[in-house]
Amino acid sequence: MDSALHFIAAFPEARSWHVTILTPEKRCVVNKPAIATEELRKSLGAWLQLHAVHIFVRPLISRLVFLDLDQFQGHWADLVALQPRIISQTSPGNFQWWATLGEPVEKPCGAPF
Repeated sequence: MDSALHFIAAFPEARSWHVTILTPEKRCVVNKPAIATEELRKSLGAWLQLHAVHIFVRPLISRLVFLDLDQFQGHWADLVALQPRIISQTSPGNFQWWATLGEPVEKPCGAPF
């Protein structure tokens, strides 16, 4: 539960979240396209008690970047140097890298793309 709350805290500007919970056979148990942060926190304990499911939680914020690092063999220092919001371990040897891009750069008038 602590790691899930730590993940939520990494995105304080998120007002809502997408939550999907699937069985190993990919049968959907829960699908919430947009759930408020407080409702997510309240439901989290019960969802984490479910057995043999995969829980996917994603903040609904713009400029979100997600990298699936399952079985990553590169240099961790390179990933950390990119200053992610969080690197979470989803299971032994499986990680996710989460960050947000900065503000979009305005294209100067008349400049080519």
